[in-house]
Amino acid sequence: MGLSGNHLLDFGRKASLWSLDFYKEKKIPVYAGGANDKEALAPLLIEHNGNRLGFLGANAYGPPVAWAEANEPGSARFNLPAMQANIRELEPKADVVFAEVQHLETNYKGEYVNVPNDQAEIDFRGLIDAGADVVTGSWRTRRRRWSSAMGS
Repeated sequence: MGLSGNHLLDFGRKASLWSLDFYKEKKIPVYAGGANDKEALAPLLIEHNGNRLGFLGANAYGPPVAWAEANEPGSARFNLPAMQANIRELEPKADVVFAEVQHLETNYKGEYVNVPNDQAEIDFRGLIDAGADVVTGSWRTRRRRWSSAMGS
């Protein structure tokens, strides 16, 4: 389960720790988030039916309160050189490497957009260049707001 989202701590750190314990108890592997920054940054390698899949992810958006600290849970804070190093370390161990980044979902005007912004494209290209086979992120399509001026 990818935990790179910026809502990981919406119900507080104690609830986040409870969730992490639940995932462990149920043997649900996680990446991109954890009980501390070391766990959050750790890549995940899953071997299933002869396939070796590597996962890692991070949150580039924030807000800073969402990021894991030395002794606090949260999502992994995105750092391109560090994530590239993790990809290079994971690549020989995995048949496919998945890299996930929660990135800014708005343009310079603060409007939600359905395409990556310039920085996301630079970061995602950097992950591909480091050896990631699949790079995913999050964007929401901007919803059109109707007003009386538009006829409704």
